[in-house]
Amino acid sequence: MKSLKPIGELLKKFIANRKLKQRLNEAQAIMKWSEATGEKISENTMPVRVKDGVLFVSVKDSIWLHELNRLKPSIIENVNKSVGHKTIRDIKFFLKY
Repeated sequence: MKSLKPIGELLKKFIANRKLKQRLNEAQAIMKWSEATGEKISENTMPVRVKDGVLFVSVKDSIWLHELNRLKPSIIENVNKSVGHKTIRDIKFFLKY
């Protein structure tokens, strides 16, 4: 008879075997966008998706687009800190809010 294992241990193993960790971290990056960027930025943006470490973010207008591109390195750092992993390597901002 096999010994019983804690559910948390089994879930970690399942996630690792299915390579879901990166996808879960990417989903967290979207969910924690507001926390990572603050009220002003989150009011004028909307994270849409993450693909291969690139976060795609819809922006309200061209003024915000310019400003966010200037702030991109610090935003990437803050998002990764919120997630707790280096998940996001780039952000693509685009107009379509």
